[in-house]
Amino acid sequence: MKLERDTVAFDSSFFRAMVASAVRRNVNETDAFVSEAVRAHEKYSKTAEQHSAAASRFASAVAEHATYDSDVAVDNGVLEEFANAMTQISSLRTKLFTQTENNFARPFAELSSKASEGARKAQKAAEKSMKENDDARAKLHSLKREATDEERSLRMSEFDATTVAWQNARFEVVDELNALDVQQRFDCVEGLAAVVYSHVAFFEHAYKLMSALEPRVKELVTKVKHEREAATATQAQLLSARMDNFPNVTAESAAASQLGEPVTKVGYLYEQSTGVIGGWQLRYAVLHPDRFDLYRMSKDFVRMSSFPAMLLRATARPNESRPNAFELTTPNEQVLVAVGDDTDMHAWLDALAQCTAQQLERQRSDEALVAPLDDADDSSVAMLTRKSTAVVENVIAPLDKEDFLQRVRAVKGNKRCVDCGAKDPTWCSLNHGVLVCVQCSGVHRSLSTAVSKVFSLTLDDLSLAAQRALLSVGNARANRVLEADVPSSFLSSSSSAAVNSCSDGDDDANTDNNADDGAGVGGTRGTADERVARERFAKAKYAVGSFCDRRMAKRITRERLQEAVENGDVGWLLLALVRARADESVAPMVHDGTLLRQAVACSDDGAMVELLLLNNAAADCALGVAVQHARPEAAAALVEHRVPLGDEPAVAVARAASADASEDAQRVADVLAAAQRIAAAKEQLERERSQRRADAEAAEAERVRAEAAAAAAAAAADEAAAERRRKLGQAWQ
Repeated sequence: MKLERDTVAFDSSFFRAMVASAVRRNVNETDAFVSEAVRAHEKYSKTAEQHSAAASRFASAVAEHATYDSDVAVDNGVLEEFANAMTQISSLRTKLFTQTENNFARPFAELSSKASEGARKAQKAAEKSMKENDDARAKLHSLKREATDEERSLRMSEFDATTVAWQNARFEVVDELNALDVQQRFDCVEGLAAVVYSHVAFFEHAYKLMSALEPRVKELVTKVKHEREAATATQAQLLSARMDNFPNVTAESAAASQLGEPVTKVGYLYEQSTGVIGGWQLRYAVLHPDRFDLYRMSKDFVRMSSFPAMLLRATARPNESRPNAFELTTPNEQVLVAVGDDTDMHAWLDALAQCTAQQLERQRSDEALVAPLDDADDSSVAMLTRKSTAVVENVIAPLDKEDFLQRVRAVKGNKRCVDCGAKDPTWCSLNHGVLVCVQCSGVHRSLSTAVSKVFSLTLDDLSLAAQRALLSVGNARANRVLEADVPSSFLSSSSSAAVNSCSDGDDDANTDNNADDGAGVGGTRGTADERVARERFAKAKYAVGSFCDRRMAKRITRERLQEAVENGDVGWLLLALVRARADESVAPMVHDGTLLRQAVACSDDGAMVELLLLNNAAADCALGVAVQHARPEAAAALVEHRVPLGDEPAVAVARAASADASEDAQRVADVLAAAQRIAAAKEQLERERSQRRADAEAAEAERVRAEAAAAAAAAAADEAAAERRRKLGQAWQ
């Protein structure tokens, strides 16, 4: 704020306040401006020092590279000149900031400090004069009427003197404030102009130094380009010469060397995610002679999946997003993968099929080691050994697979998954006699085989008893028992939609009763927690039996179950089998063997026997009951589950030889005789394998001993040769 002298002539309270405010404001503004300018200059200088140090280090590095190797195809003179230019620029920058410090920052700070201090001092002097003037005025006004003229003259003289001093002090304040204003307007601008001129000179000098290098740099770039082309040609020639002498290493041989085992084929493919979001994940595939492995693409190279080659089936499954996709299916897993082109897909399919065929051929070769039997029984024995069943041709043969698939899908409710309602299920929970989709089959496997035994309708070979167990139960009948009382917490909107949609296209569906169509309420398709919801539902339904009819569950007794077995009521039997897993009072009725023996005696087709065996019922004396009552299907089921034969084959043969023996008794004798031959053949095979292993171990031990002896002999020969050379050397000396 600038004050004119004319405004100082008249004293007033307003003027005094205006002067004090102007001094404070001008001094504070000046101090703030100077402080900010000094701080900015310090920061600028510090950054410039760091930049100069970095530039110096860079120049040193360039100079070292320029003299590092005289054979390097680079014009060392250009690099040296560049290093010198960088050094000169760093020196100029240091000089620039020294000039800025001397010409602007330090002088301006000192001048501003002096001006501010002068204004403060003038203000203090003015305040002191003002107080003295006020005191003199007060003394003058305090004179009484009886005061003498001399006293009045003395007081008036003091007042006039203090008034003159106060007027002079006010002029000094105005002069100091105007000096501050001049410094801000002119001195600061002149200092900044000097700084600008210093920077202009610095950048002009730096530009001249670098511009002088431009022609040399262009020559350098051209020379480097020609040298690079020559070096590339030389490297190509060296690489070609090395590859001619390098062994032919394929991806398969490299993988075999790394994994330490034979490898048939390797490559990259994409695996479809089974989550709700879906998507395709890149995998590294390795096909071994006995298995197919998928590895996750990561640093640790983790194996994600492994499929046994003997049980693996690969089928082309093209879709819109992946036209070169194919499906890998085993009894326990189903995965969709894809490759880049059609040729690669067919190469993988052929390699997988060949690997599976070789494994099956190898297994048949192992089975050929079984002790020789009659030519008529040889094929039956091989089949029984491979499938571990007691099925003998023309005795207890299973249904044709296509015929069985048509019949089992015709059972009421079997056109939909028993849990989620998905169409056309291709898997089954054998110990419950129900059909499930591929997603729910994975959920059933997670419950453990003690709760659910999962098989494929298309991949697995089921025995006749297992086939009849599936035909006798069915999804509709099972859900009338196992989903009779489902809580509302499991009946979500998505589940209800799945249930209601189950009747569409199902000829056997009952729209008035969703349980009759065989579609369960466990469907949660499209939700984020689909897998969790399926597992929660399946555990409650099968492992605990939470949804069973409570009134029927309370009426389970041994007499009731025996009556159900006699009448062929699989509903009561299935209810007891599921409740036995959670109810300790029901478990003995199912597992102690009594119910199984009664089922063997009463069963015509072996379905109930199969259900009890699959649910871990004790089989004590059950085979004797099958012989006694001439139940060939039951006997076949018992033998398939590896029930000890004991003396029953001889008893069955003796009973079949009696005069009043029935055809079923003869069939029982044939089943047990075939099982006995298989057991003997397996024992013989195991003895031969044990002998071969022992012979191989002995041969290996002999080989190791021979190698050790040969190594010792070679060492002795080397030592003798060294001794001869030493003696010859001594003789020569």
